[in-house]
Amino acid sequence: EAGIGKTAAAKEYASRNTDVILIEADLGYTARVLFTELSRRLGLEANGTIHDMFEEVKSKLSGSGRLIIVDEAEHLPYRALELLRRVYDKAGIGVLLVGMPRLVNNLRGKRGEYAQLYSRVGIAQNLQRLAGEDTQALVHSLIPNSNGLWKEFHEGSSGNARVLVKLLLRSIRIAEVNQVPVTADVVKVARQQLIF
Repeated sequence: EAGIGKTAAAKEYASRNTDVILIEADLGYTARVLFTELSRRLGLEANGTIHDMFEEVKSKLSGSGRLIIVDEAEHLPYRALELLRRVYDKAGIGVLLVGMPRLVNNLRGKRGEYAQLYSRVGIAQNLQRLAGEDTQALVHSLIPNSNGLWKEFHEGSSGNARVLVKLLLRSIRIAEVNQVPVTADVVKVARQQLIF
């Protein structure tokens, strides 16, 4: 679901691993746009037909052990997904598709007609909301002397990472402006100001 931290995790992983190619798809992504972006990231000429770009990308990645991560992959049309599958098959590299729940439906097809595509999926993982320990660690990292206040943040964010960050930042700002420490009352006021 939204706000769990998928994009942040993908970006962090890519920043720690220089062999990762991170693509952040959007609604305008077609197979051509995807392969133009992949070509550019690989230092290739991003011109010619999609087939030409596919062949160059495949050749460049073949045996490289690299990983392509596509964030918001639910925006990719079938043709782009199918061409990624072919790169995966022919170049022997990893592909990680990150997205909202409808991504799985896009991989299967409306009537299960994309079995050749979906059968390549090794792991389909739904990320869960933050556990209390996660919230506690995040709160403690920004408010070291929070003395159990993490419970207010956990309840106020319902374990949603994006909401938690907004709630933390808003609470800290309210406390700074009013020259008071962050308290349960400050968190409640901050929560009332957020839209989620």
